[in-house]
Amino acid sequence: MVDKKFIKYFSIFIIWLFSISGMTGILSPDYSDWFLSMSPINLLLTFIIILVNIDNFKWHIVIAVAIPFSLGFIVEALGVNYGLIFGNYSYGENLGQKFIGVPIIICVNWALLTMSTADIARL
Repeated sequence: MVDKKFIKYFSIFIIWLFSISGMTGILSPDYSDWFLSMSPINLLLTFIIILVNIDNFKWHIVIAVAIPFSLGFIVEALGVNYGLIFGNYSYGENLGQKFIGVPIIICVNWALLTMSTADIARL
């Protein structure tokens, strides 16, 4: 069995590696398009890493993640389709599959931001 402490530190290393590489790559004139196209993978990997590192995973965590995911989708759908809340905007193709104009990965991003903010507030 792999030590939980190792998994935690390895996870932190991977998130830092992807974040620093992504920032450097996006600022690079030669590779920025490629790095931008990898944004959905980065967000999904970060989401999975956070879920793997949750101690005592219970159903209330699924609900806690589903709420910002769902509310994020509703807010984004209203914005993309009707210009409500954030004004008129649309998403390009970099963020992958869309449902009624909203990339699904944006909902993952809302959940990630909420989980991160909750952890910071808890500290």
